Amino acid sequence: MRVFKWVFLSTYSFFSWVPFLAPSPVEAAPTVSTQKPTFKIFVHKAARKLEVFSNGEKIHEFKVVLGTEPEGTKLRQGDGKTPEGVYFVRIKNARSRFYLSLGLSYPERHDAKRALAEKQITKAQHDKILQAHDKKQQPPSHTPLGGEIFIHGGGAAEGNDWTLGCVALDNPDMKVLFEKIPHGTEVEILP
Repeated sequence: MRVFKWVFLSTYSFFSWVPFLAPSPVEAAPTVSTQKPTFKIFVHKAARKLEVFSNGEKIHEFKVVLGTEPEGTKLRQGDGKTPEGVYFVRIKNARSRFYLSLGLSYPERHDAKRALAEKQITKAQHDKILQAHDKKQQPPSHTPLGGEIFIHGGGAAEGNDWTLGCVALDNPDMKVLFEKIPHGTEVEILP
């Protein structure tokens, strides 16, 4: 065993001193990320555009239309306004009446807090909205705040705001969005 150890160490020492005879280092294989991309959606109401970012890089931009009363944020059921703030995709509906749709987490916590302070909803309604968010579920839509706010197909080409508060895209654009965006994606709707 001693002889083998001495021969091994001698050989190693020889090759380490003679660079042109030394074995070439093994190159590491390129690493492949197994991490899923992180998506974020921005809706710019004034510009009527929706941007999709993946890992911080913009990958898509689509033309959109909004609710029939696009100025300001949604305050109540039937006001025709598209909400403003940060929401999350809670539903993916492949059988939507408007081609395909992504259901947003409206009313969100900030909507419920404001409505409770203004006595627009009860404490029980407020609590149910918060409980749904704690469970990452779709919040109730049967309060005076309304609900069922979606990003959906149905058309944006004409440029006329026609929804009841949703964000609408042309169907081919909605198909791209629907296929790419997972549940839980953050959607920020800006004035």
